Amino acid sequence: MDMAAMFGSNLYIIVERYTAGQNCSSQNLASIKTFLADSRCHRTGTAASYKATRKGDGSATIDIFTDSSCSTDGMTLTVTAAQARVNSCANDANGILDTKVYFSEVYLLSTVTYESGVGGCKAPVVPTQLFTTVATEGSCEASSACIGTAPPYNGTLCSSTSNYQNDVAAAFGPSPYVIVEKYTAGKSCDMGELSSIQSYIADTKCHRTSSTTSFRAIRKTDGSSTIMTYANSGSCRLVPKTFAVTTDQAIGNSCSQGSTGVVDTKLYGGGAMPLFLTVTAVYDNTKTSNCMAPAIPMQWVATTLSVDDCVPTVGCQYSGPLYTSTVCSNTKTYQQDVAAAFGWNHSSSTKSFIATSGMDGLVRIDFYTSSSSCGFEKSTLTVTAAQAKGNMCISTGFIDIKVFTPY
Repeated sequence: MDMAAMFGSNLYIIVERYTAGQNCSSQNLASIKTFLADSRCHRTGTAASYKATRKGDGSATIDIFTDSSCSTDGMTLTVTAAQARVNSCANDANGILDTKVYFSEVYLLSTVTYESGVGGCKAPVVPTQLFTTVATEGSCEASSACIGTAPPYNGTLCSSTSNYQNDVAAAFGPSPYVIVEKYTAGKSCDMGELSSIQSYIADTKCHRTSSTTSFRAIRKTDGSSTIMTYANSGSCRLVPKTFAVTTDQAIGNSCSQGSTGVVDTKLYGGGAMPLFLTVTAVYDNTKTSNCMAPAIPMQWVATTLSVDDCVPTVGCQYSGPLYTSTVCSNTKTYQQDVAAAFGWNHSSSTKSFIATSGMDGLVRIDFYTSSSSCGFEKSTLTVTAAQAKGNMCISTGFIDIKVFTPY
């Protein structure tokens, strides 16, 4: 008997009962019952009915009633994800005594979006988005080439709920990503009520998804995420529709609106982008090497960006008596970028100033109120080697300050 053919794309639960004390050996199989897991009441006799539910976390519940309308309680079989996965046949965390339980797969079809047709719209090319819906077994056919004649291009990926998150992680490779699962309203994110899944590359950049839509997604190291969708293609300049999830909501996934979840929604993801920086590199009044290496700047001033939209300048920009250029960096590479810019000269990452850095690790920066002569009143930042090394960000270092030097 082919259960998949009988139930189609509907979820079901199979419960095998075995003779007591026989370790669920196949020759001691006593009975098999299969339940439609749609969370609805199903009548099985004049005085018998049941409700079976599959949850998104891999657990399941079967409620057996002693009437035909699911009103009079009889018994409840609750199965955790671990019990269904291991099926130890013992009464423990990995099984149910003299019982084995199996679940049907939920098959998924994903339309995968690529910004370029280079690479044939398949791994190792990284997509920008996956839009996923529930499919019947055997109905999905994975693509082997790009679909479409102009960007963005599409491909097709086949998966199932048991391995979907692994498939998404493999598709995005080293790039951070966010998965948003949507369920039918009011169904407590029952796996049988999964309506769609959307997965986004979370690199903070603007990505075109059609001729009329685009998005930008951000995932931080704490698991919090923001997805902004735009009703224009490729520019991400109009007012977006924003979906934001806190760390606690992403961890809790309660499926209810509140501090531990989002209503009818579950969110997963992996990786995170560093904090992006736009840097003003300041040069003295001698315009040399077009404000590029091997010219050595006298100061780098970095400010944070919420998204990766820094635009570097080509050549010098004149600002009063000084020349500047704009450099793009991030918190992951900033110290290496500083070292390269200063040519490993003594530098300190923190009007006019005088900065010195000794071989013993002691740093001193004198700031002056005169913009060019290093005269008038000054304030001094002195950093010991221990403070620069420890960077505790408290009284034993500097409150809310960290200082780095190349030595």
